[in-house]
Amino acid sequence: MDKKSLVKSINDVFNAERVNGLHIDQFGLAPAYRGLSSNSFTLGVSAPSLVNEESSSRKTRIIFDALYKGLNDAEKMAIDRVRVYNNIDELKASSFYDFESFDSSYIECDFIPDLHSVA
Repeated sequence: MDKKSLVKSINDVFNAERVNGLHIDQFGLAPAYRGLSSNSFTLGVSAPSLVNEESSSRKTRIIFDALYKGLNDAEKMAIDRVRVYNNIDELKASSFYDFESFDSSYIECDFIPDLHSVA
């Protein structure tokens, strides 16, 4: 899976979902399992429109549903996990740890994911 085309497809999906009230500021793709699996990514998303959703599972399900509607099968297979954050600052802070929620003993990743604005 070409990462650049995956980024474009995800951007297109999030732009299309704005009419449904889903607002995504930025997103990033980190290598899943610290890069042990090729072409498999953890998707980190800043979704301020989901701040009032109480359940993190519900937030993730909303993002998955949007991606399922807009991505092809190969693109869907490339996304291993989704992490949803309330704002860009939380997304940026988590990007240093591959969008995983580990404690301070977890070593920062060697490759810091690029964050992409949804325009």
